[in-house]
Amino acid sequence: PAAKPTRAPVDVDAALERVAGLRRAGRYDDAIAELVRVRRSVDDPAVAEVLSFEEGTLRTRADRPDEVCAYWRGHLARFGAGDHAASIGEHMASARCTEP
Repeated sequence: PAAKPTRAPVDVDAALERVAGLRRAGRYDDAIAELVRVRRSVDDPAVAEVLSFEEGTLRTRADRPDEVCAYWRGHLARFGAGDHAASIGEHMASARCTEP
């Protein structure tokens, strides 16, 4: 069998620092792009869930309600509500999402 390609290790903490700086600067699209890049590079489902949640909060700030609702529905389908259930519900309510 062919060997599974290995991914280069990602410094998630450093990436989150970059995302925080981009968020503070109001560069939400750039922060989202960084989170997507990092999430695609991690194998740990718990880390991927945290990155996905952070991406959702940024998408909420980017003020595109139709995309926000679709994003949160996808997040819930992939990861379930988990520890962020209340917060996700608040984000979906503020974006006036219909039922998931």
